[in-house]
Amino acid sequence: YDGDGVAEHGFHHYPEDIVNTADVVSGGSMSDGTYSYILVYEWTDAKGQIQRSSPSIPVSVVVNGGGSSQSVTMNLPTIKLTTKRESDGRSEVSLVVYRNEASGSIYYRTSSVTSPTLNDTTADNIAFTDTTADTALISNEILYTTGGILDNITPGSSDLVASYANRLWLIGEDKNTILYSKTFKDGVGVEFSDTLNIRLDSLGENIVALISLDDKLIIFKETAIFVLRGDGPTDAGLGEDYGQPVQIASDVGCAEDSKNSIVLTPNGIMFKSNKGIYILNRSLVPAYIGAAVERFNDDTVLSATLVPDFNETRFLTSGGKLLVYNYHFGQWSTFTNFAHKDTILWNNKFTSVDSAGQVYREDQTSYLDGATNIKHKIGTAWYQFAKTQGLQRIYQFQLLGAFKGDHTLKVQVFYNFETFARETFLVNAGTVFASTEFGTDDYGEEDLYGGAEGTETVYQFSYKPQIQKCEAIRFVVEDVFSSSGTEGFTLTSIAFEIGMKKGLYNLGSTKSIQGS
Repeated sequence: YDGDGVAEHGFHHYPEDIVNTADVVSGGSMSDGTYSYILVYEWTDAKGQIQRSSPSIPVSVVVNGGGSSQSVTMNLPTIKLTTKRESDGRSEVSLVVYRNEASGSIYYRTSSVTSPTLNDTTADNIAFTDTTADTALISNEILYTTGGILDNITPGSSDLVASYANRLWLIGEDKNTILYSKTFKDGVGVEFSDTLNIRLDSLGENIVALISLDDKLIIFKETAIFVLRGDGPTDAGLGEDYGQPVQIASDVGCAEDSKNSIVLTPNGIMFKSNKGIYILNRSLVPAYIGAAVERFNDDTVLSATLVPDFNETRFLTSGGKLLVYNYHFGQWSTFTNFAHKDTILWNNKFTSVDSAGQVYREDQTSYLDGATNIKHKIGTAWYQFAKTQGLQRIYQFQLLGAFKGDHTLKVQVFYNFETFARETFLVNAGTVFASTEFGTDDYGEEDLYGGAEGTETVYQFSYKPQIQKCEAIRFVVEDVFSSSGTEGFTLTSIAFEIGMKKGLYNLGSTKSIQGS
């Protein structure tokens, strides 16, 4: 895609033949001698990048009519099967003819640059007449393969693409061969050659992804990870060879169904393996990082997006949840009700699309998901102040945060590793923190003023649980809205007043067994 439309990359075949033996005619500026002709298909896309085919097989012509006013006429084969068409910013495919000097070895462009010979998909051949004298020819552009530069080919189809070391990298159709391009050049489309490839053995199953990390290319297989370094050969295929990729000491790779989970972060590469979400740090040491979200390991990761403004990596899953990792704090959270198909960072905004093609963009000034309030729900870990299975007493706990807008605060209390809440309390925070300020803030550009004495300003609540003696306690805190479009609260801390006793927690007679 070049900004104007989609076209095949490069040319899927070279000019098969310069059809018929070239005819020598009068009316030009050529002298007697033996000349050789080569044809190249050429196209300029909407970005101004030139794509060239592999050259045709040379065709020789002997000019021996005498004098220096001769010309050569030939029929050039067209390319019929192509989506390369002239449009805004694009050219039609040109049939570019190169010729040597009489008995020379270097090929120069002899077809016109300003009035090119254009392709015609309705014709088999197009007539071309060469009239250029050798003295004028040698100041023209030379054939791009001069000096041993490798011919251009179009690689086979690939669903895995990466950029590394000023080249484009693809996975071959056998899933164990890596193809890499010549080095990038301004004004030239990405060029491949069939000699630029690396074959990996079958260890670790198929290659599922490629990604650049600093000065390295990381190759993910299903159960193994490899690394490749170097600058690679010149466009003539000479010089430094990449050699074989080296396996990283690890027993994991990237899961085939979650190859879109791979994402580069400031700390390294995050990816989903068959064992869960890992990170490969910049020292190439893999570490398990997804313990907090391993209950979602059966879901496929459809996409992974880095959101730098929030220091987050967000993984879209097939289960309709977004797994969010804050790499600054090293903490996980989840976004629910997220049955989307793909995500991306667009204009620095987190953007997603659902199965109906509806596009959503994150807006930090709104707290609506469509027409539904976005809820804030926090689940804590289990608090065990008396250590594992010790006896503790929770006299009270206090929440501290900031009030943002009308809502009802809902807190559920869980005990002793149970999966259901034993207690729930609700507080109408909108009533507690009702504003008594009056006036406006636009008269004289002054702030709101007034307020009844004693109006609460700190979001702080205390609760004494009904069940105080326990071995573990945890909370789920969330906001419930009666109106839409508001933010509820932010939570800063939870404080406890506790007591601890010696010994273990009393499990009761049904779970206590007396030895005989």
